[in-house]
Amino acid sequence: MSDSEFQQAVKAKFIECFSFSDRESQEQFLNTLAEESPEIAAAVRELLGFVDTKTGSHGDSNVIAESLQPPGDKAASDADRLYDSTQPIGPIDPIEDESLGPYKLIERIGEGGMGVVYRAEQSSPIQRTVAVKIIKAGMDTDQVVRRFTMERQTLAMMEHSNIAKVLDAGATESGRPYFVMELVDGIPLTQYCQQQRSSIEERLQLFVEVCNGVKHAHQKGVIHRDLKPSNVLVADQDGEPAVKIIDFGIAKMLDQNVEGATRLTSGSQLVGT
Repeated sequence: MSDSEFQQAVKAKFIECFSFSDRESQEQFLNTLAEESPEIAAAVRELLGFVDTKTGSHGDSNVIAESLQPPGDKAASDADRLYDSTQPIGPIDPIEDESLGPYKLIERIGEGGMGVVYRAEQSSPIQRTVAVKIIKAGMDTDQVVRRFTMERQTLAMMEHSNIAKVLDAGATESGRPYFVMELVDGIPLTQYCQQQRSSIEERLQLFVEVCNGVKHAHQKGVIHRDLKPSNVLVADQDGEPAVKIIDFGIAKMLDQNVEGATRLTSGSQLVGT
């Protein structure tokens, strides 16, 4: 699913959730949605939390609609107007075009429910191109930080050629945590197979690589829980296709004693990239 398709899906589910006038009904809707699509459910929950903070409505859609209704704007629906009010205006993230220590952010290359991924240039102690994942502006609540820290620790445990590797970690001056990964300059698995017109044998070989990566994660006590083509990239490596599994944002740790691995994956909690 592309970023635009993801945003459209989030908007549709947000409007559907908004049709419930009380928080209890909204929670039931979100819990059901989380079983089908954890990332979309997480994004919708974020928007509701933003609206609660902005309006003091605590989930009451009538209060929300009244507090956000601009004069003379009777044509737009309450839900559409509410969704639009949650979208960023101006620069998407004030940290863009800045540096995090030796890492100069170049461009945004991905976004999920709670994190943004940038292509970045590392200047020292070595020079290379990397990927930097950072919590979105305004999303650095204790709960989200714990979830983000768990993903960072989960990836740090992995040492496998088919899983994107963590290289470094830190925090911005304002305290927003980030981690640095190898840059996987690839495309989704299904897109690669279509572009290359891969044979059945070639597709099976790529699938074996996916299985090898998943097996390694399971041996480390980690269940990805969001395996899909967009989270399995294929990059060129010395002229050969190389599979990389990415985005462990909603992974489940079987060993709850691992640092940062508090269980935050129930239907009532925030999950997402």
